[in-house]
Amino acid sequence: MVYEVLFIGKWLSINEAYSSNRWKRTAVKNDYKTTFKNLIRDLNIKRKINTYTIDVEYWSRLDSLNLCAGIKIFEDCLKEEECIIDDDKRYQKGISITPNEDLKHNTYIIRINVISFEEEKIKMKK
Repeated sequence: MVYEVLFIGKWLSINEAYSSNRWKRTAVKNDYKTTFKNLIRDLNIKRKINTYTIDVEYWSRLDSLNLCAGIKIFEDCLKEEECIIDDDKRYQKGISITPNEDLKHNTYIIRINVISFEEEKIKMKK
């Protein structure tokens, strides 16, 4: 199963994140979290994802590695919205970031590729 998010607009780059003080950085991060959480809720994920990969296709002035700050915030939102168990290497099995010149400027497609869902725990009655 693949969940897909379309984000159009200015992306948070690593350069922008590093160049601001922590108060501004927190405010900017919270703005992106609000946007990302709304996009994630629209996916209507019903089962918690166990293992997954993330693929990002984009077209903007940014180079691929500059997208990492925004991707990290997106992944944190997946965890806060309880869509994933955790975002560490036991669960997140990789990312890819690919520029696609066929997309319009400042367009980002984020795909969550589900490898497995969390197993439901069956409660035994005594």
